[in-house]
Amino acid sequence: NSYQSGVVTLLAAVTALTKFNVTVNQCRNATELDKHIMVAFLQGEQFNYVGSRRMATDLFHGLDCKEMSSKYSNLCLNPYKPSTLFTRLNLTDITDIIEVGQVGIVENNTLYLHNKKPQSLGRVLDVDPTERLINLTQTAAETTPFTVTTPSPSLPSLPPSSILSFLEI
Repeated sequence: NSYQSGVVTLLAAVTALTKFNVTVNQCRNATELDKHIMVAFLQGEQFNYVGSRRMATDLFHGLDCKEMSSKYSNLCLNPYKPSTLFTRLNLTDITDIIEVGQVGIVENNTLYLHNKKPQSLGRVLDVDPTERLINLTQTAAETTPFTVTTPSPSLPSLPPSSILSFLEI
């Protein structure tokens, strides 16, 4: 039950996605999907989510690099960013965010999928992607000993998490 368990779980999920047969889109593997999958490992989340807040701010307002490296391309020296390639992203290009935090012992083989309704990321959506994502996750879990469900509606939609950094921008 630590952050390392989340990293291992995320790497396993990425590996599985590269081999996943997406019958909804009739794709043979993840390289044929109509959207790209991005994985981000953020630092400083235990300190008021500074990593995700900085990334969301840089994506929304643009990175203000005061000094680029003359030796290495895409390296910002002030403020230090080992790569500025993430600035090619646009918040409007992000349709779903899946956060894998600490993964611990599962009670009764039940995994809870928290979701936020789609008025997020500064745009109105015609289709509720959270319902689609929940249905896909529940379908994928049918071949495992786990049950995927959403928490009680009486609970807040999202627990404190990095995702809030993107929703609050």
